[in-house]
Amino acid sequence: MAVEQFYSPVFISSASGQHDVQPGQALPDTLSSLLLGYPYAYTIAVAPPYASNGAHIGPAAINRNDVNAYVEDTWKINPQWTLNYGLRYELYTPISERAQRTSSFLNSFPPPGVGQEYLINPQPTYQTSWNGWGPRVQVDWNASHAVHVHMGGAITVIPPNIWQDNLLTGSTPYVVYPRVNAAQNGGIAYGFQITPNELPPVLTPLA
Repeated sequence: MAVEQFYSPVFISSASGQHDVQPGQALPDTLSSLLLGYPYAYTIAVAPPYASNGAHIGPAAINRNDVNAYVEDTWKINPQWTLNYGLRYELYTPISERAQRTSSFLNSFPPPGVGQEYLINPQPTYQTSWNGWGPRVQVDWNASHAVHVHMGGAITVIPPNIWQDNLLTGSTPYVVYPRVNAAQNGGIAYGFQITPNELPPVLTPLA
């Protein structure tokens, strides 16, 4: 558990004289820090220069295409029984991000002893699954006494959900969260801002 400690930049006298706060001494609560206008920490989300920043931080230019085709036939076996059968094929292209603002772990659950690798704009994004076959069949039975019974089944292809099953664009953009804390002998100055150009560059370590 992290404990935030606030320090006084000035001398604060108490009414009784028994609870004076000396410069650099810890403040008794966060209300005192607020009244003094003395922040404890400064935190901001900053994206690198090649990603969107400011009010537009976060948008991703996502693309995905799909192709569907099917064939079906109906066989009327007799006046009471009808068989309907078909085959559907669905192909979904991998999710892509045309503005190159993706980021993801190469392996979210590596084996023991193997570290995680974090990638920015990995290529290829996802592998294409060509096994999109969906057979289906239905039987209709015209029973007696005006009863019509339908029975059927199918195998259905479920495409990946862009936001729930997607770790690539669902976590974009790549963002750094700089944080500056006040120290006992040094406060946080007002009026400064950390810009994208001040972020440390991303490096690829050599094996």
